[in-house]
Amino acid sequence: MIRALAGDQDARNDLIAQAHEPNPADRDPWAEKGVGDLIPVQQDAVEAASEGHSVFVDIPAHSDDASVVAAILADAAATGRSVLHVSTSPSRSIAAYTRLSDLGLADIVANIDGYSDARRTLAARVSSAMEDTAPVVDQESVDAMRARLRQVRGALSSYAIALHEPYGRFGVCAADALRALTDLTTGENAPTTRVRLSEETLYEIAVDQGEKRPRTPA
Repeated sequence: MIRALAGDQDARNDLIAQAHEPNPADRDPWAEKGVGDLIPVQQDAVEAASEGHSVFVDIPAHSDDASVVAAILADAAATGRSVLHVSTSPSRSIAAYTRLSDLGLADIVANIDGYSDARRTLAARVSSAMEDTAPVVDQESVDAMRARLRQVRGALSSYAIALHEPYGRFGVCAADALRALTDLTTGENAPTTRVRLSEETLYEIAVDQGEKRPRTPA
């Protein structure tokens, strides 16, 4: 690494690795990694870490970085791995641990730092975990939730596709029409008419751009 940073081309070549391929789509509930409700770009980071890539995650200031860290930690625990989380400040560590606790995963973390009675707390937690024989998860309810999530995502995706599908001979989609209507009705001196025109009339207006004038009797 040091040789590569110093400009050694051979060392740089040795460090070349195939980057994780981004996926802009929602993950299938039965295949997604980590924990929590993550957007696709956050899932990309979790999947890259899960696959063993060394990654830098550029997260804007004041954004929810704790959810990404918590998801990476949870995925490591779910796949039987151990991970050491070293933070630049106690507040960031606490935020990640709090996020895991909120999701019911406090037991996967051993918080050891100079600001807490870590030894006593850890011993009590280990003892409690060994005595707890309750089922870890209700798989039936989890599967039902995942099936419902898949159904809702499918409905939303179908709606979004239909919203951007060009309509017939007009060649525009409903989303474009809604944007045009919004611009038309929110400006100064916006029209207030409740007149509704037929499709044929609208098409004729679209063809001649409203240049034709109706004939008036002599």
